[in-house]
Amino acid sequence: MKIIRSLIILLITVQFAFGQSRAQKIDSISQIIHNKNPEIAISIGFIDMGKEYFFNYGKISRKSELEVNENTIYEIGSVTKVLTANLLAQAQDEGKLKTDDFIDNYLPKEYILSDEIKGKLKISDLASHQSGLPDFNFIKLMELNPNQPLDINKEIVHSIINDRTSLLDYGNYHYSNISYVLMGMILENIYAKDFDTLVREKILTPAQMANTLTTDFNVKNKLQDTIQTELSKNSLIGIL
Repeated sequence: MKIIRSLIILLITVQFAFGQSRAQKIDSISQIIHNKNPEIAISIGFIDMGKEYFFNYGKISRKSELEVNENTIYEIGSVTKVLTANLLAQAQDEGKLKTDDFIDNYLPKEYILSDEIKGKLKISDLASHQSGLPDFNFIKLMELNPNQPLDINKEIVHSIINDRTSLLDYGNYHYSNISYVLMGMILENIYAKDFDTLVREKILTPAQMANTLTTDFNVKNKLQDTIQTELSKNSLIGIL
């Protein structure tokens, strides 16, 4: 019995020391990165063996003396695709759609597929980045609006969807922002709710993610000097 108790104590001690070592390694690597790029802010948070760790480096902007901390608001970019996929899975569980369904009848009426691609694109093709649809031309978007290149309007989406008569390399993986834009539109359409509402009702509120924002970014402790986007605008969540 004493041997078993000693082994348990030793195991816990080793795991704790190993956890400390991992945290120290992360801290060390992050410091090296920050020292090479002092103008870039970094915040890292994780839980290891039930203990919370936070490492923060840099300031919220080049003009501010306020340092980032565990409560600093960052834009999460393409991590929003995870939220979109989560909502899609919930929609299937609720019987709102099937991922093997073709997208034709799920899109808003203003999006009209050509005869050449009707009955060819499945929702699962969008989710798995295998749709064959062309992505946004970010170089052109930068030229049109250098300060807000990701402020993509419905006309741009129309030009990609309504004018498309073929699918390039359909069935093969190509990272796609437009696919997740369409998934957002499909979700809005079947629920008759805007994407902001869906994210808050089905993900943020149940998960108690009180510090995750979708539309109101008027907060003090927010990282600045970054490209600003409205995640729910025109269903364009998760396109970054």
